[in-house]
Amino acid sequence: MSEAPVPGARLAQLNRGPRLRSTGASRGAAVDDVARAVHDLASPLTVLVGLCFALRRRTADAAVVADVGRIEAEVERISDRLEALLALARGGAGRRATARAPLSLVAVARDVAARGSLLARDCGARLQVELGGDRLVVEGDARALETAVENLVANAVRHAGADGTVWLAASRDDGHAVLHVADDGPGVHPADRERIFHPHVRGRGVVGPGQGLGLAIARETARGHGGELVLERSASGAVFRLSLPLMAAVKQRWECGAA
Repeated sequence: MSEAPVPGARLAQLNRGPRLRSTGASRGAAVDDVARAVHDLASPLTVLVGLCFALRRRTADAAVVADVGRIEAEVERISDRLEALLALARGGAGRRATARAPLSLVAVARDVAARGSLLARDCGARLQVELGGDRLVVEGDARALETAVENLVANAVRHAGADGTVWLAASRDDGHAVLHVADDGPGVHPADRERIFHPHVRGRGVVGPGQGLGLAIARETARGHGGELVLERSASGAVFRLSLPLMAAVKQRWECGAA
């Protein structure tokens, strides 16, 4: 039987989250609350990992094994989000320390779009994707970037609402790979243009589920990769621009710094 390719070690680290936190007053009670929440969420995921492992060993049914693989993939994605939350509580240091490798930002966006289309359909919205043929190779953490783009798409779908439209487009601009995520929802109040990137802050008039963390995590991830996430000015709706240095630009920056 095949061994289970699940993030057991990563979940074990997350389960130790509260002990990794500084509990001093200067860190604030909110920081400790985040670490405690990460721990509480990681515990049942660890149980789920064990159940998947046991099920893999007890069956040779290809359909069941495929279903287990999908569950494991979702556990992996949830673990990524928990790590992102913990990194945000630490001021982003965790994201900057992750291993990087060359990857196609378009490929990351395409994977997110496949899931985002299902989310949009469930919400009665439409997701239009224009990624083109350029691979837009950057140096980065694939899981972190996937989480960032997913946060942007989910945010756009939520604000577009029923019968709304969300756009996901890729391009290159001045040595950067660029993703635009836009929606035709109500837009962002001018006073909230920067506030919405702060942890636990939501735009005015925003209702429904959410903790105000998705945009904060996405921006921290972008900046941790030497890029940026901004809200562009638009006549209607909201347009977010995620930019990352292309691989050639990263190499040139490193060579100039080393000279």
